[in-house]
This record gives sequence, C-alpha cells and structure tokens, in this order.
Amino acid sequence: MDKEINLEFQKVWKAIDALKGERLISLPSVELKDENNKIFRLCKELGIEKENLDSKIKINGGNVSLIVPIDGKNEAEKQLRTTLVLMSIRDLLFEEDFMKSADIAVVLKRLGVKSIANLATNLNKSTDLLRPDGKPKSKNFGFRITIPGVMEGKKIIRELVNGDRSER
Repeated sequence: MDKEINLEFQKVWKAIDALKGERLISLPSVELKDENNKIFRLCKELGIEKENLDSKIKINGGNVSLIVPIDGKNEAEKQLRTTLVLMSIRDLLFEEDFMKSADIAVVLKRLGVKSIANLATNLNKSTDLLRPDGKPKSKNFGFRITIPGVMEGKKIIRELVNGDRSER
C-alpha cells in the first residue's frame, strides 16, 4: 500500500513540476501582452498614436522612463510636469500611485533638470496634484499622485506626444 501511495505522489509531483515549467514559459508573454494592451488602451484614451508615445516615453516591464525632456517656464515647473507624466503613466498602467522622491530625482537628473535639491519643496507647492507621503528627508519619502494630478499628467502627455501646448 505504501508503495502505491508513494508512486501516486511521485506522479503528482511530476505533474506539478511540468506545470511549473509551463507557467514559467507562458507568464512573461502573457504579462507582456497585457502591458501592450494597457498601453494601447491608454493611447486610445489620450487620442495619441502608440508609435509617437514610444518615441517620447519608454515603458517596459513596469518601468517608465522619458526619452525627451519636458519643457516648462522654470526648473520648478519642469520638475512638476515631468513628475506628473511619470506618475500618471505608472498609475494608469500599473496602478502605482506612489513614487519615492529619490527615484523622481534620478529621472530628472538624467533629463538635465537642475536644482534637484529643491525638488521636494517645489513638488510640495502643488498638493492638489501630488501629496507628500512619508517622513521628510527619509529614504522612503515620496509623493502620491491625486486624481487631478493624473488628469493634468494626461494633458502633459498629449502635449508631449503631439508636440503642442495648446491644451494648457
């Protein structure tokens, strides 16, 4: 009887192992397809072409990065507008409404935005769009985007992709 049970367990474990291998192969393609579907839906919602979005913003596996800098009247406005774009896309595609201040600063530095030392101060001026979250000056301090912030982010994305600022 023990041998029969042992054989049955071995069959079950082999079947489970086979399923694990199958899932490991199929999950990334399902996730990639799901991400692409979300991006196409976002483009449709914003009235923009995916190719145009891809030329300005890189979205890959939950990571969002800007290929081109976002303009503004001054450094504070550039910081705010760039942050709104990044956080809006993260919220709309991946349901992530929080971003650490340090992560925002890295993106801004790569894009050539100056005065990163004043980032938190500048973003705190727009509490209707971004809410501070965490203990200031801690490594986990960041911002949560509000619904009005997402709406403004959508406008900026349209401007960036379509190349006009008429909607501002």
